Amino acid sequence: MDWSLAKPSIVNLKRFFGIKYFGYQVNSGKFFHSKRFYIASSPQDTDNKGSVYIYENEADVLNRAVKILVGEKSGEFFGGSLAVADINGDGLDDLIVGAHLYTISHDEGRIYLFLANSQVR
Repeated sequence: MDWSLAKPSIVNLKRFFGIKYFGYQVNSGKFFHSKRFYIASSPQDTDNKGSVYIYENEADVLNRAVKILVGEKSGEFFGGSLAVADINGDGLDDLIVGAHLYTISHDEGRIYLFLANSQVR
């Protein structure tokens, strides 16, 4: 999945109030150039695939996400869990998104790892 913040995503306010489970998980981290970003998940959003919304400012939560990450499969519950940690030791936080209902043949679950990049903006 693309982790670039090159194109901000505008969240339609009418749609915002219909987002299922928005804020199911929340977190924050310093992902790009040591600036803090705020994260909120909605694990049944986007055709039931799940979404994770990334905000540059807590005041923007109602209208402008800098990035929206979307799950791969319907029903996987992408964003059911969120964690932030410096996985690769580069001094920037990395984002870990859980999708505990992801399945191929049984209920395997899946985690997605998004490594921070100081070059991205």
